[in-house]
Amino acid sequence: MTAINALRSGRRNPAAISLESWCCLMLHALNWGDDARRAELRERIELAKEQRYDPWSTIDVLRAELKAPRPQWARRVELKAGFDSGDIRRTVHFLSGESPEMPAYQLLRLVEKAPCPLYAGGMSLLGETAAHAALWIADVAPFWSVVTLLRAGASDEIVNELFDRATIAMLSPSRIEQLYTQLLRLVDGEIAKLVTATVGDSDALSLRALRVGMDVISRLALRLAPNELDALLTKLAGWLVARVATTGFVLAEPLGTLLSRVLESLPDNAVGRAAELLLPLPIYGEPGYHPKAHEQMWPEPFEGLLNRNRNNSSQTAKPAYWPEVWARLIMGIRSENETLRRRAFIRAYFLHLNHWLSEDEQSAFGEAVWSRSNPATGLPEIFGFRLSLVLHLPCAIEHDAKNILKRGLLNKELRPWKIESGGFNSDHVRSFRVWMNEVAHVFCHPAIASPGSIVLPLEASEAAELLKRLLAWWPTAIALLGDPKYSELPLGDFKLEPVVKEFCKALGESLLLYLPRGHELAAVAEQNLEQLISRGLSVARAIPGRLFQRAELLDSVVESMEGIFISNDAEQVKLATEAMSSWTQAARHSMIPAPPRSLIELLVARVMLRQTTSLDSVIACLVRLIDSGDGQITEHHEHLLFRALAQLANDTSPARLRERFEAGEIERVTIVEGLHTREWVALLAGKMAASFKRRGQPLPDVLVQWRKICEDDSLPEMRRAWEQSA
Repeated sequence: MTAINALRSGRRNPAAISLESWCCLMLHALNWGDDARRAELRERIELAKEQRYDPWSTIDVLRAELKAPRPQWARRVELKAGFDSGDIRRTVHFLSGESPEMPAYQLLRLVEKAPCPLYAGGMSLLGETAAHAALWIADVAPFWSVVTLLRAGASDEIVNELFDRATIAMLSPSRIEQLYTQLLRLVDGEIAKLVTATVGDSDALSLRALRVGMDVISRLALRLAPNELDALLTKLAGWLVARVATTGFVLAEPLGTLLSRVLESLPDNAVGRAAELLLPLPIYGEPGYHPKAHEQMWPEPFEGLLNRNRNNSSQTAKPAYWPEVWARLIMGIRSENETLRRRAFIRAYFLHLNHWLSEDEQSAFGEAVWSRSNPATGLPEIFGFRLSLVLHLPCAIEHDAKNILKRGLLNKELRPWKIESGGFNSDHVRSFRVWMNEVAHVFCHPAIASPGSIVLPLEASEAAELLKRLLAWWPTAIALLGDPKYSELPLGDFKLEPVVKEFCKALGESLLLYLPRGHELAAVAEQNLEQLISRGLSVARAIPGRLFQRAELLDSVVESMEGIFISNDAEQVKLATEAMSSWTQAARHSMIPAPPRSLIELLVARVMLRQTTSLDSVIACLVRLIDSGDGQITEHHEHLLFRALAQLANDTSPARLRERFEAGEIERVTIVEGLHTREWVALLAGKMAASFKRRGQPLPDVLVQWRKICEDDSLPEMRRAWEQSA
């Protein structure tokens, strides 16, 4: 205030009046809790406004201008005729006379020159607007842009404008190295600086820079070499226990994002090393380790490792810390703290899947899990996992897991859904879907079950009794979920389609296949399915059971599937392709007729025509047909797919997608879809190559091209696609 009073007592020229108003604005924000001081400062700002110096007006104008989309570099081609014969000159203009980024430069210079910080105390003056300004200047001043993003604490959406997946894929190795080195130095330095500091306001510059820096590093991780990923993971292990992270809320989400993307980027042969590095980390809920962030926000490293499980990270020699860590895991699984119990289980389950455990340790793991059994169900409580997981755990036989699970699923009481006082409880829908999914999974017919799964076969009488109760209850669900009052709610809990999918899956892949052909309950089930069809709902997942009970339905089922496969209904196509897999499996066991060739040709045609709607589901279905090796994918189909693979190699390349985006031909979401498609096409090419190898035939040129693409691609999912298809 002394400096401001000096300004007022001096010469009242425009520069002094302007500077005073900006200083008052900053102090107004800094003194948010002092009403008397803020009133005095507001009065001074109003006096400056009377003399036409209004800082808020300047800020509002810049905010308004920078709300517009990021200016694109417009290219204009000009043709001019010269004097000589055939003299036509072609000039390409990349810039207009006026710089479209001028508002961004104005704002950033204002922040540098005036007492107008991006943040003042707990108040954001220009934070969000400055982040938009950083987008505007990214092409011409990339370093200035990144620094501004860090200072502004830019949101994930803003960062994604500059560093989306396609951009990361195309950045030069030198640019990746430069960005990564600078940001890693910044993050490391800020964490070291804050180790002994008191974590305060979440808008503090250091925390904003840490959050954005970690976000950008997580994106760059896709391009790092294995040794760089290992070093980054080592640093991450330290950051997860750093005081600045555990005593605040701000870094939980960026740490989780960074961790998941680093684990995603690891090559398969580095998963074991990552597990060994992360295993000693404390578990949320253990004594002395209670990060302030909510338990659902705080990252659990082994959740990401479970997603990378390939059964290739087994250990022959245990690390030196093993006895202590293993004792902590067993204690955690036996704990009454649900969060600690679940996280300790995830770690031990990873070790179990990847063969780290001895026989004695397997038994200790199993007994620890069963020690927390729910008296109501008789089964262990493992939050976040389906009940049937217990069938795959040690000690399942000793604790009679199969019979307990079977009794629990068969004896579940199906209470009619009805409107109660205060409305309808969506928990009823979620509970039914969980139960129905378990029924379809656990009682899946052996002819359809996935390799390695454990299924519990049903007696015909058991299947009939369960189906009878289900069909008696089902109309109450249809009546309630079909009510627009609930089905049109924005949340998905009351949607009819997911419930119908679970219902059809249980009928078509389990219950109807256990009944004798022509059973009276099959006719009742068919009536219910026809009602669903009349409402435009997909019953594709019920196809195996329907055809098993009534072979005469084949023509109508095929006609319906053909209609779906030429449509653009993403959900219908997805369900139909999933049904094709179970249909083919049941046919392979001579239970029902095989799908006609016309349906497979329509799937191949969708790939040839590059129909993006549910293309991943279509390719997944074709991959399963190729894996089966039963000749359903013929030489003719292969030649058609080769033509598609050649075109898709170009259409889905990051460079081509970026070129089309910058030309205004496609939206950003199309880039994401294109890269996702490319991953699935790589898997298809790899599966076809594996098929040729099994047959002892040389690879066609297009498959050699895709092998080279996958080997050289900058994105890890592409490199893994070929390896995993072998």
